[in-house]
Amino acid sequence: MAIWKLNRFKGSTFLEVLVVVSITAFVLVAMINASIVAIVQTRYARNKMQANRFTQEGLNWLRAERDRSASWDEFIQTAFGSKWADLADGAEKEYCLYQLNFSTPYQSGSCSYIPNTRFKRRLKLTIDKANDLLKIEIATGWRDGLCRNLNDYFCHQVKVVTQLTPWQD
Repeated sequence: MAIWKLNRFKGSTFLEVLVVVSITAFVLVAMINASIVAIVQTRYARNKMQANRFTQEGLNWLRAERDRSASWDEFIQTAFGSKWADLADGAEKEYCLYQLNFSTPYQSGSCSYIPNTRFKRRLKLTIDKANDLLKIEIATGWRDGLCRNLNDYFCHQVKVVTQLTPWQD
């Protein structure tokens, strides 16, 4: 009778080992997955922080350009190539700001990277004559493996929308 009881539990050791190995593998896969997610989120947060800095830098540069100009009309002339009075309400001008100047008009997808980075920055200016102001939109974008369209350089972006008003005249 004792031999029969021993034979009855003989295969259970293999089954226990199989269950332990399966649980261990599942836990390891879950830990590796959690680590990968943490790395991706950290990289995204770092890129967003840098994009935020580049966007703010572009806005500060634009305000400094306005302040350096002798008048509002001179600033608008520099940015648009025309005087305020000659521009239609809703007139727009877009620039690539890989270098902080008005020399590179924006053409879809043609912006260069900000030197030594993975970021592209663009500026959109819109005349609002009804409210006597200049609407500003600055966006800094980047792409990575999470983007569905790898040709979209602004797949991820930080955007600031604000306005400038004539401060002298």
